[in-house]
Amino acid sequence: MLKNIFIVFLLFSFILAAQSTKSTVIVGKVVDAKTRLPIENANVYLLKSIKGSSTNSSGKYKIENVSNGSFSIMAACVGYENNKKTVRIENDKKIEVDFILKPKVYKLPEVTVASEEDDEWQDNFKLFRKYLIGTSSFAEKTKILNPYSINFSHDKEDWLIAKTNKPLLIENKALGYKLTYFLKLFRTDGITIQYAGDPSFKELKPKNNVEMQRWIKNRLQAYCGSLRHFLYTISKQYLIVKNIKSSTAIVDSNSFVKLMGFEVLSTNTLPNQSKYPPIFQPVNVVHLLSPGLFVNELRLSFDDYLRVVYTKKLEDKKIVRAWYGYSKEIDYPLSWISLSFPAAAIDKEGRYSTPFVIHNYGYWSFHGLADNLPYEYSVPDSVLENIDFVSN
Repeated sequence: MLKNIFIVFLLFSFILAAQSTKSTVIVGKVVDAKTRLPIENANVYLLKSIKGSSTNSSGKYKIENVSNGSFSIMAACVGYENNKKTVRIENDKKIEVDFILKPKVYKLPEVTVASEEDDEWQDNFKLFRKYLIGTSSFAEKTKILNPYSINFSHDKEDWLIAKTNKPLLIENKALGYKLTYFLKLFRTDGITIQYAGDPSFKELKPKNNVEMQRWIKNRLQAYCGSLRHFLYTISKQYLIVKNIKSSTAIVDSNSFVKLMGFEVLSTNTLPNQSKYPPIFQPVNVVHLLSPGLFVNELRLSFDDYLRVVYTKKLEDKKIVRAWYGYSKEIDYPLSWISLSFPAAAIDKEGRYSTPFVIHNYGYWSFHGLADNLPYEYSVPDSVLENIDFVSN
């Protein structure tokens, strides 16, 4: 118990320190495409982030304390089409990003108004929520505030399609965030799921210190063992090995990976995908990575699949029951990943921005927006090394 209290306190202190770190400022102006006049009260989102702003009477905005990395930034206003751009930040400086918004042309399509009495819509929404929000313990306290803005249909191949003409508002009382989620794609045949969107995060106000402490602990638990945690870990391992200056130094190429609690193997197939048993091979994670095109970027490349186990916590019972039933015993989280392309660009914090470039299978694939954290979220290595959700 004392160990957990110390870790939460250390993490809270780290968050406060991180918020005061000097970083980049993004400024710009939002104007009407037809009149070229400034647009007041337009929202400017730094997507996947807690950062954002709104325009003043001159159409100008300012977003401060932006960390290094590649970001999508979107301007949105009622009556206009959204406009999204990509910015790459590598040094502390001032960046200017202007937006021209086109007035929205409203059509009159067939509209199906959903209600609580619409059984088919309710069934579709349950499936949609299961895949988008996830089935973890945190999903129980995550709510879509405007569900009836979602329209469902089926394509020619009977895939369920979900669309909405406004962003979804999602409140996560488990992690302490409110999300504005711009859904771009959602389709599933009940087995395969594809969805993509752009979230913007906003911190909820805690009722008291007890709730704030609970959010800090839950955020840590959501991060530990996640895909982002794994990608950060192998990136750090790569940098540790590459930064050793002495040619006589002997370093275990997976030492940091083991310290973080990950076990990694390569495999030629997924379970039950072949009549032959899978072939497992040990992995030197340093060989998975190479320098990227930019300073803060690395290139991830491997064949077939990586099999990843996280040994510092057990599977979430809610996830296991939702997907496997009660027959499966609770074990360490087991996941697989593969690449859609020969390589994927990731940054040194384990973040990537290209949709569908990394495919998740197993435990990671069962997590949705209820376990998502903003880009700024990070945990010091001293906490990650000592955390142990199994023993505590």
